[in-house]
Amino acid sequence: MEFGITCSKVDDVGLVAHAENLGYDQCWATDSPMLRSNPFAVLALAAQQTHSIRLGVGVAAPRLRVAQETANGIATINRLAPGRTFLGIGTGNTAMRTLGQPPMRLKPFTQYIKVVRALLQGEQVAYQSDTGTHNVRFQNTERHYVDLEHPIPIHVAGLGSRAQALAGELGDGLITSIPRGGSITQALANARRGTGRPLVG
Repeated sequence: MEFGITCSKVDDVGLVAHAENLGYDQCWATDSPMLRSNPFAVLALAAQQTHSIRLGVGVAAPRLRVAQETANGIATINRLAPGRTFLGIGTGNTAMRTLGQPPMRLKPFTQYIKVVRALLQGEQVAYQSDTGTHNVRFQNTERHYVDLEHPIPIHVAGLGSRAQALAGELGDGLITSIPRGGSITQALANARRGTGRPLVG
């Protein structure tokens, strides 16, 4: 079993170093611009004060920024904390509601994850915008503006069965809550169904 903390305020990043010293495994920075500090600023500061604790957004709200910017943000943190960076991503329920807008629908959310994952794997991806489809990829990677060499796991947040299945299909892990996301057994069954592999055990 692993333990993590959340850090949502730039003034509190000293707590991340303290948590690391106590043996905590992860630090999650929340992504709600009307409520908390910017998660990438929090993680950048935390990266400078820590050595082993894993750092990530928990969870990024995709309607706040284009997929390329999310990929750049977390890959930049990976440059500061190579090999100990992760990305949690969800439809953005809390973040978007505080802006008076709905969270992202599942179909564009699926495409968003695919774009972010492809970019973080150093691939070229066709990105659809208001002006058409454009082929994009990270450039000048040899100058190390970002770190794509150390893999960045993507954890997908989901409360409903379809979102949990999407986590199994596209994610490296599932983020959910109890009881809203169902029981642990139900959530894992949904995630495993998304992988296309039969449920074991």
